[in-house]
Amino acid sequence: MTTDIMEVACGLRSDITGLVTDFRKQKQAQDEQYEKLEKAIADIQRGQQLQAVPGPGSMQVSEGSKAMIEYLRTGNAPTVQFDETGKKSATVNNPPNGGYFAVPDFQSRVIQKMYDLSPMRQICEVINVNGNIAVLPYEVSPPKGKWVGETEKRDKVSDAKLGVAQIPVNEYIIKTGISNTLLEDSNLVGIEEYITNSASQAIDRDVGDAFVTGDGDRKPMGLYKDKSLKTVPTGSASAITTDCLFDAMAAVPNDALRNARWTMSMATFLAFVKQFGKDSTYYNMPLGEGFPARIFGYPVTFVNAPKVAAGNIVATFGDHFNAYKIVQRVGLQYQRDTLTGADDNLTYTRFRTRVGGMLVMPQSVVGVKVGAS
Repeated sequence: MTTDIMEVACGLRSDITGLVTDFRKQKQAQDEQYEKLEKAIADIQRGQQLQAVPGPGSMQVSEGSKAMIEYLRTGNAPTVQFDETGKKSATVNNPPNGGYFAVPDFQSRVIQKMYDLSPMRQICEVINVNGNIAVLPYEVSPPKGKWVGETEKRDKVSDAKLGVAQIPVNEYIIKTGISNTLLEDSNLVGIEEYITNSASQAIDRDVGDAFVTGDGDRKPMGLYKDKSLKTVPTGSASAITTDCLFDAMAAVPNDALRNARWTMSMATFLAFVKQFGKDSTYYNMPLGEGFPARIFGYPVTFVNAPKVAAGNIVATFGDHFNAYKIVQRVGLQYQRDTLTGADDNLTYTRFRTRVGGMLVMPQSVVGVKVGAS
């Protein structure tokens, strides 16, 4: 009896060993196939990425852009260009001392670049206008309805109360330089790319900051400087506390929480992080594009905000898209200047643009102000 059991056990062990061996072989074969599949997918993706990267001279430059760059190179007035819809892409109707309007495709690239660079343009509504003052209606108080029965009278209900915000459009000028050698020797794509990056970075450096801390004197009224911005105190004269951040979240209406976020400088965020060390219960560090830093689950947008010091507003929380409006005057003018940088072999391009900004819906956002009360 015992011998029979041992024989059966040995047979089972042999069968199990064989099954395990077969399983390992099948798994190894599947792993090899999976590796081949992964390699094939990676090769396809790499090929697509290489195809997407434009090589030298592969990008197209519009006729309007060519005329604009030729003007920067030689000083010859750009000719009038028309697209298939009859819209002008460059104009000579403006006097030379007033500058020319940049062609639409160049403008769009500069504006897109400014959008990519400017955090305020990304989180606030940007409105294109054609006048000196942008008039925007906004809701002071929402309409109020009521519940009624089947045969009950439908009396009048309260209408919404509207206000009108008038946002002045301010003028901003700047010049960017490019060497005459580069103008003469580089291809059109390289020159346009350089001027696009140079202009957008130069404009956004000052204009982007004005949306945050501008004082309204010939520039936009910045979000952090607007007198209508409600604030909550930090409870400390030198630090941001968790209690004040809770107070900020509680100070905005529920409908503003759906699109709410924080704004602050990177230095302020790191000062907050230092208080808790490795305890990330309250925050998440930024992990890369698409994964921003977070405080209490809400994303943080880094702006050039004031540093942590007594009396400063160092952060905001709320629905910035609904609260702060940016207006962009249609049109970007440029003018060639060969005299200012002649001794340094530079040709300057003077750019002129018009923008504005204002806090229109202060109830949708709240500031965090450093102070005991």
